[in-house]
Amino acid sequence: MSYDDLVPHSRPSAATSGAQPVESEVRALVAGEVDHLVVGTSGSSGGSRRVRLSRVALQASAAATHRRLGGPGNWLLCLPTSHIAGIQVLIRAVLAGTNVVTQPLDDGFAPQAFANTARELGPGRRYTSIVPTQLTRLLAHDEGTAALARFDAVLVGGAATDPELLTEARLAGVNAVTTYGMTETCGGCVYDGRALDGVELSIDPAGRIRVRGPVLADGYLDAEGNLDEAATNQHLTADGWWVTNDLGFIDHGLLRVTGRADRIINTGGVKVDPEAIAAAVRCALAPKSEALGDGAPGYEVHVLGLPDREWGERVVAAVTPTAGEDVPTSPVRWSTERVLALRTAIARELGRAAAPAEVFTVASLPRGDLGKVDQAALATLLQAAPQG
Repeated sequence: MSYDDLVPHSRPSAATSGAQPVESEVRALVAGEVDHLVVGTSGSSGGSRRVRLSRVALQASAAATHRRLGGPGNWLLCLPTSHIAGIQVLIRAVLAGTNVVTQPLDDGFAPQAFANTARELGPGRRYTSIVPTQLTRLLAHDEGTAALARFDAVLVGGAATDPELLTEARLAGVNAVTTYGMTETCGGCVYDGRALDGVELSIDPAGRIRVRGPVLADGYLDAEGNLDEAATNQHLTADGWWVTNDLGFIDHGLLRVTGRADRIINTGGVKVDPEAIAAAVRCALAPKSEALGDGAPGYEVHVLGLPDREWGERVVAAVTPTAGEDVPTSPVRWSTERVLALRTAIARELGRAAAPAEVFTVASLPRGDLGKVDQAALATLLQAAPQG
């Protein structure tokens, strides 16, 4: 079966990648004047791709969201509408005939501005969609936390959310709903581990998450704006499954995402999982240790593979203190003795191949506007760090 056998084509599309789509474009879509939107992926693991999303799929996603959340409501938009998460906030409100208020982001995201914008929402159910970075900042701000607690649901997606952050939010009275999805699924299609109505999940033999249902994209576009069948068919199976690059498993009906297949590090012919290594590094840093230093302030850890002449890739960890520690703006390379102590701890748990060859303390991890760590930017930052 060819790709064209799986999806219909008709009226024109509206290109939204690279620009902020206006509400009028979304209204044209909902009214049936435009059959597709073209939206760029986040590109956190490489270059962004343009994805063609049909009106039918976008509306199916929006309707399924409202059914899961308990009905339509007013929305606060605080995400860029150059990405699917922001676009879907507009589509949900326009489709339901409810209000959407927009927080200005010209100077970045500010918790006080969020709280002020939330006051503009009218009566009735109220929703918003944010990324973990925004949730962290709002919970550190009294008025931001209070504003969040007044929403009927707060969708949190775009990147992995720390379980402790979710616990903090829920203890503060915030109905935080974690979402899993991507541009190719019209945004979030799994809420708190459970697929939305009409969406099916499965795991392929390689451990990749597969999605099937009415929310799937038509496919990727080539440089000329035509559907790229070769690129699309790398992910879309003949029986309608979209094979993602995410790894995971299904436990008693709940989807658990464990990492990215395209981030697996191959070092000396041994494949290691950067997510597992990052978790082990965080654990190793948690207790006080004379060799490793005091991990009490808490650390965010990101692990990646950098090119290496001998090993192909070497395992490198970037460590960011979450509180209680002053860090220079430029990356600080760990001493040989401190790296060796950490390597010993990680090798004991995951094997020698998984032990980081280098560790850097960084003031902050570079991120895209949806909160995902920018792999390419982080690699450039670390590779430019001076030798110790």
